[in-house]
Amino acid sequence: MIKPNPATTSTHASTPWGNAWRRFLTHRLALVCLIFLGAVALACVFGPLFSSYAFADQNLVLGPTPPSAAHWLGTDVLGRDELARLLVGGRVSLSVGLLATSIVLIIGVSYGMVAGYAGGRLDRLMMRIVDILYALPFTVFIILLMVLVNEPVQTALTKMGHANWAPKVQLGLLLLAIGAFEWLNMARVIRARTLELKSLAFVEAARALGRRPGKILWLHLLPNLAGLIVVYATLCIPSVILLESFISFLGLGVQAPLTSWGDLIKQGADNMEEYPWLLLYPSILFSLTLFALNFVGDGLRDALDPRADKAR
Repeated sequence: MIKPNPATTSTHASTPWGNAWRRFLTHRLALVCLIFLGAVALACVFGPLFSSYAFADQNLVLGPTPPSAAHWLGTDVLGRDELARLLVGGRVSLSVGLLATSIVLIIGVSYGMVAGYAGGRLDRLMMRIVDILYALPFTVFIILLMVLVNEPVQTALTKMGHANWAPKVQLGLLLLAIGAFEWLNMARVIRARTLELKSLAFVEAARALGRRPGKILWLHLLPNLAGLIVVYATLCIPSVILLESFISFLGLGVQAPLTSWGDLIKQGADNMEEYPWLLLYPSILFSLTLFALNFVGDGLRDALDPRADKAR
């Protein structure tokens, strides 16, 4: 009886994604950061449901108080529980990061794949548009857009009798504004990788079989770009969260009664001399989350590097 070769069996049983996951598990710092992000996400999603205080409830008699047994992270100038607001702010900031990054990926990946696969004049035209947009100060445009849109939207909602929708509508506008300008880098990266892939044998074989360009992009190129897309997404989320926090810090982002980490940091900065805990806790959690996202992105980049298998 012929016994199977263990080396051959393990090679056939392995997959690129399985190998990548095993390499990621060896990256201890990235794994710890992933666990930390999972804990933060779960706390932000489910924590407010079990909190004894609603994030918008005010207690003007209580006012700002330091951390205590009743309020673990203290209260703000309006007597609102800081922990409840920190969890809701994290829910908003993380949602903005995920949703805006999804918009970035949809636009950037589609645009970059079409430009790279088409080549020729269409590619040059599409990339010149990217170059022109890239030269514009997009942060200034986002701020101007929020300034110009904010008042008309609030006025229209008030006339319609839906003034309470204004914070959510403005949050949606902020998502669209960030996603509409952040996709440029993604388009460049995907276009460059698509130019490399389209000259390989598997794409030539698909063309020879009469596959349409749309199916080649969807069935052949996109799966080979998945690793790059995952890595870029993990690196894009912190930059989007940072941009949202910056805009909220200027008072143009999330509006009351909603809040975000950027809004909480702004409120803490305004009162940091008298009530330092209002700045300390959101700043620490915000910084740790950004660090964790970047370390997870580095770990995924190393794990999904196709050269890692060759080096073994």
